Amino acid sequence: MNNEVRLLKNRFILLKCGQRENEGFRMLIELYERPLFYYLRRFMEREEDAWDVLQEVWVKVMRSISSVKSAGTLTPWLYRIARNTMIDHQRRERRCEPLPEDDGPGALIDDTKELDWGYLDTAAAIHEGLAHLPPTEREVLTLFFLEEFSIQEIAEIAGAPVGTIKSRLHRARGNLRVLLTREKGQ
Repeated sequence: MNNEVRLLKNRFILLKCGQRENEGFRMLIELYERPLFYYLRRFMEREEDAWDVLQEVWVKVMRSISSVKSAGTLTPWLYRIARNTMIDHQRRERRCEPLPEDDGPGALIDDTKELDWGYLDTAAAIHEGLAHLPPTEREVLTLFFLEEFSIQEIAEIAGAPVGTIKSRLHRARGNLRVLLTREKGQ
């Protein structure tokens, strides 16, 4: 969906939610349930956990949507709530390591070859590669390429400086490239 259409829909949703109308909340869930679930699923081992977290997200959103003042900030705000709720859930469950709040000094696996995307017949290879990346790298690639957020929006969602997001994205691209070329046997 292009940004102008998303902004118009977000304005309408905020207006209706501000008036406490069910239509606004219905549209909000209809528009964002699938993308938020997809985002959460990248980090949750079990599908049921992703649904549980998403349910918690909607409760938090319904309680505090009136704090969103601009249609342009609605989407990053939703993803920030989803991210924080997921981290809280992972800490409670201790099933997997939560997303770190900050990157340590991370090494790029190998950024010397350009990836040939031509052999990727389906998205399955990319999803498989994403599953093998560290959580912060998986997050930035998911948000940038699959959810089409800007670097600035990702920084807002992750609560990290723009420069950190740029370096995470660079490192993640290189690491995914290496994983996919190894998988292909190159």
